[in-house]
Amino acid sequence: KRPKLLIPELAKTPRVSIDRSGGIPSHGVYAIFAPNDEVDSLFEKLSNGKLAKALDGIAPKVKGGYVRCYKRFLLKMRLSRA
Repeated sequence: KRPKLLIPELAKTPRVSIDRSGGIPSHGVYAIFAPNDEVDSLFEKLSNGKLAKALDGIAPKVKGGYVRCYKRFLLKMRLSRA
């Protein structure tokens, strides 16, 4: 029932959303769980195109320019503490 960030595995433009419903995402969507007080902070660090920028050069683009957001690429992202 904790809030979580959701990131689609395959996206033309990688994006992130917050889910506070307590639901379980289906395959093809990564759920990132964090303490309640950190979910909003992580969302801010990854929203408004920042996720796409963080994945640039890490995650491969496939046919049609779609970006693969596999877990191994998400783990390689660098997020500033600011």
